[in-house]
Amino acid sequence: MTKLSIRIKYFSSILYILSLLGCSFPSRNANKIYSDVFGKADAKCLQFIKYRDARALDDCCVWLYFKTCPSELERILSFGDYEKTIVYKNILQISYPDSTKIDESMISSDPPNWWKPTRLGDSCIKFEYKTPDKDFIQFIYASMDSTVVYYYDASY
Repeated sequence: MTKLSIRIKYFSSILYILSLLGCSFPSRNANKIYSDVFGKADAKCLQFIKYRDARALDDCCVWLYFKTCPSELERILSFGDYEKTIVYKNILQISYPDSTKIDESMISSDPPNWWKPTRLGDSCIKFEYKTPDKDFIQFIYASMDSTVVYYYDASY
């Protein structure tokens, strides 16, 4: 079992307990979300730009947008067997159409208004991790120099 699988099981257990207590989750800040998923980072290598936590049982996703050091991205990727592909801007535009018309007050799997991995340039690196024993997928879109990251997980 990978370190990431262990973290996901831990995170899933917390979500299950919270679901027994009610439909809404307590709000976490970006640092808490990040440390729950990836552990403690070097503070000099992490600058959060935007984030949105899962807000209730029917909200599948956690979204992060941050700047980092290539070494921190390497640390994150060491937790699991991520599939790596190069993605071009035109594919991202199809996958993530204009999100400015999405009502962010609604709980859904739609990305937040600021979710625009097309800002990463003409191409970026996509890392995808699927847990073998649970319906959980992580997506990391990183700039080609590994310094800007859009991250989301999808639990369903």
